[in-house]
Amino acid sequence: MDCFIAMSHFEPPSVFTIALTMLHGVGPIRAKQLIQIFGTPESIFSPGAARILAKYPYGKNIATQIQQGEALRKAEQELGFMTKHDIHAVSFESKHYPQRLLHCTDAPLVMYWKGRPCWNNSHTIAVVGTRRPSHEGIAITQKFIREIVPNQPTIISGLAYGIDYAAHLESLNQKIPTIGVVANPLHFIYPRQHTKLAESMLENGAIISEFPSFTRMLPDLFPMRNRIVAGLSDALLVIQTKRHGGSMITAKIAHSYHREILACPGSIMDPLHVGCNELIQSNVAGMLLNTQDIEHALGCHPQKIPQQLNLFEPEHELQREIYAVLQQGMTTADDLSYRIQKPIGEVLVALMELELLNAVQCLPGKCYALK
Repeated sequence: MDCFIAMSHFEPPSVFTIALTMLHGVGPIRAKQLIQIFGTPESIFSPGAARILAKYPYGKNIATQIQQGEALRKAEQELGFMTKHDIHAVSFESKHYPQRLLHCTDAPLVMYWKGRPCWNNSHTIAVVGTRRPSHEGIAITQKFIREIVPNQPTIISGLAYGIDYAAHLESLNQKIPTIGVVANPLHFIYPRQHTKLAESMLENGAIISEFPSFTRMLPDLFPMRNRIVAGLSDALLVIQTKRHGGSMITAKIAHSYHREILACPGSIMDPLHVGCNELIQSNVAGMLLNTQDIEHALGCHPQKIPQQLNLFEPEHELQREIYAVLQQGMTTADDLSYRIQKPIGEVLVALMELELLNAVQCLPGKCYALK
């Protein structure tokens, strides 16, 4: 079933709704309060509303901006810019607005987008992590996305380096929709190295932003972007992260939105796992050990995949022991050696034999898994 919404079904936000987002000192929460008070975005820009607002300390600055008319002029320019650059927008008043964001008090009034939006799919999963993951972190990201495909989720991330990139790319490889939430206007891609990836995503997903064309890139915009990643998701997967950084911010925001959060545990000696371990220890996140954990978080029934007859038969006892361990999930040669209490040299020889028999594959990070 095609989950994408046709562009023809979107009605662009009114110039007054866009202008409301361009008033200094008026964020999403206050904007919605003003709409509740005055009834519509258009009413806020009336002379009568300006006179009322001018009576209150917090409203004087807003009243002055309304009387000057600069916000409306900028909104009209933005609508023209959108047409020129094939950018679309949807307001929180539209039935096509991301429904999950409606439960977030600080959700954007207007969302700009390019591509084929699929944010109201039945299942949405956000995947976040460090910009400098290990090979194992990338392999884990690919594994979980590949295994969750039967549930047909939309995969959401931030189009950044590392885990974000791996999540978007694997989603495209698996032909499931993916959404990149960015902290910049949509007429350019940041980082530039991801331009080709972003263009591919427009065919099976979207790039979205709350920032209009004249927005300057500032560090403060990234946490704002992270709240949208969190808000769009049913479940947030944290693959690898240090103690501080964007992934931890996203996880804490997702927790405040009452989203399901799962984190991959790892060695206490590895800085890339410190953040995940702390999220688990503090009960912000559950442990992400297998795909069933994700299905449980989504409220899905495990997918029944037709079982093929396993025609492979190990040739000797050591192969059988290794094969039995790998049936529980991928692991390293060192871990295999420890678990079956055999010398590492013998284990490596047996692994090579199993690879030649096309029964085992070596993954990035020197991890082994069944084929």
